[in-house]
Amino acid sequence: KTFTISDVEEAMDVVDENLKRYESIAGEAECEGAQIVVFPEWGLFGLCPSTVSSCGVSLSPSSSRDRIQPFCQPIGKVGECLISSSSPTSIAGRLAGIAKKHSIVVVANVTERISNHDDDNDETQKIYNTEIAIDEDGVLLAKYYKMNPWFAKTFDKPPAEQPTVVFKTSFGVTFGLMVCYDLFCKQPQTDLLKQGVTQFPYSVAVPGFAGKSYFERWTAKNGVTLLSSNLGGGASNGLFSSSSNNIKDVSVRKGSYTVATIIAS
Repeated sequence: KTFTISDVEEAMDVVDENLKRYESIAGEAECEGAQIVVFPEWGLFGLCPSTVSSCGVSLSPSSSRDRIQPFCQPIGKVGECLISSSSPTSIAGRLAGIAKKHSIVVVANVTERISNHDDDNDETQKIYNTEIAIDEDGVLLAKYYKMNPWFAKTFDKPPAEQPTVVFKTSFGVTFGLMVCYDLFCKQPQTDLLKQGVTQFPYSVAVPGFAGKSYFERWTAKNGVTLLSSNLGGGASNGLFSSSSNNIKDVSVRKGSYTVATIIAS
């Protein structure tokens, strides 16, 4: 969908359309017995960054701080039930509703705006490309601000003291969070790997062919599994692991999403 963001109402129309698709995918995943579903970077609000208008201007809200503003919302605190504490228009709250309805862990990419002061002055606000994980009861398991934002004029770099973000699910698997370009940078991957994390739900937005060979080499080198959800679809979308024995019953469904069984170490 191509659009010009003029206000919050129009932005929420875009989000609503994409949340309906998320709901459908989560429902199908539940029917397959899936325990976790991963959605792509910018999946709720943006086009792939390679998509440009006829005049060469990126159509993605991510390419402009003004464009992304209407999509920004407070997320909540880790450990908080996002269903009971959120307004009906809360993006995170609606994602939590999907997680609870379909008894599935949801990993999704959103944007959070943080005000440093009690005012709306743009200069006091920080906008973070934000990855969240929500459990089957709608509780926020984890929140991670992308350490290496691609659009540096749109998204702020988080504080240097931000720790690595991991979360453990009800089914006993520990996951570590990174987003897109983070995987090509030294941190946070180095610290996550040192902690022994081997499972990575990974929201990404690259052209369909761009990441496949790197993902294969990275997982093989580090002995890990990557659950890649790519906005650009294609070969960069799917499951990558250091061993083919770790992934079974792989099925690519209509709509370019993958269902599989992962053997977690």
